[in-house]
Amino acid sequence: MNMNPLFIEEILLSFIVAGIWITIVTVIAERFGSKMGGIFGNLPSNILVSLLFIGLTQAPQFAANSASIVPLAMAIDTVFLFVFIVTAEKFGKASFAVALLTWFLLALPLGGFQYSNIIIGVIIYVIITALLTLVVVKKLDITHMKKRNAEYTLAELSTRGLISGGIVATTVAIAAAFGPLWGGIFATFPAVMFSTMYLLTRSQGADFARAAGKTMLPASANIIVYAISVNITYPLFGLGYGTAISYAAALIFVLLAYPFLSKMK
Repeated sequence: MNMNPLFIEEILLSFIVAGIWITIVTVIAERFGSKMGGIFGNLPSNILVSLLFIGLTQAPQFAANSASIVPLAMAIDTVFLFVFIVTAEKFGKASFAVALLTWFLLALPLGGFQYSNIIIGVIIYVIITALLTLVVVKKLDITHMKKRNAEYTLAELSTRGLISGGIVATTVAIAAAFGPLWGGIFATFPAVMFSTMYLLTRSQGADFARAAGKTMLPASANIIVYAISVNITYPLFGLGYGTAISYAAALIFVLLAYPFLSKMK
C-alpha cells in the first residue's frame, strides 16, 4: 500500500473537500429545493483533487491523459444514478445496493483501462445521459420538491460531513492503493452522487432525493466540461492554472445551463 506523504494528503484533502461540499449541496437542496441541489450538486470536487494529485505524483500530461476516461466513467455513473431514481420509490435505501451492483458490473471492464479517446467517451456519455434523462422526465412521475425544513445543528452538519467525506476518501484510498484493476474500478466510483443521494434520502426521504437526482443527471455534464478542459489546459498551463481554468469552465457551464435545467418538469 502506498503511504507516501502525498498519498496521505490526497486522502485528507478528499475527505475535507468532499465533506464540506456535499454537506453544502444537501443544505442548498433543502433550503432552495431539489432542483437547485441537483443543478449544483455535481460541481467538481473529488475529481478536482484526484486529477490534481495525479499531476503532482506523475506529470501534468499524465493527469491530462487520465482525464480522457472521465466521460466514459461518468456515463456509467449516470446509470448508477438512474437505477437509484427508478428503484428508490419502491425499495427505499435498499435501492442503493441495486444501483451499486449495477455500477460495479458496468465499471468492472473499465478496471484495466489507462487511456481512452476522450471524444468517443464524450459521445457515449451524451447518448447515454440524454436517453436516461428522457426516460426520467417523460416516463417517471417525479415532481420537483420545494424547500424543506431541516435542523442544521453542529452535530447534524458534522455527521453529514463525516459520512460524505468518509465515503469519498475511502474510494480515493482504494483507487490509489490496491493495484491497477481495483484502482481503475474505484477511480470511477460515483462517490459524490452516492453521498448526496444517501444524505438526502436520510434527511428528507427517497422522494426528495429522486427529485434532486432527476436534475443531477443532465447537470453532470459539467464534469465532462471539467475533464475536457483538464485534458487541454494541464499540458499547456500546468496544474495550478489548468485547475483554475477548468473549474471556471465547469462553473460557467452550470450558470449557462441553469435557465434550461431550472425549467425541467
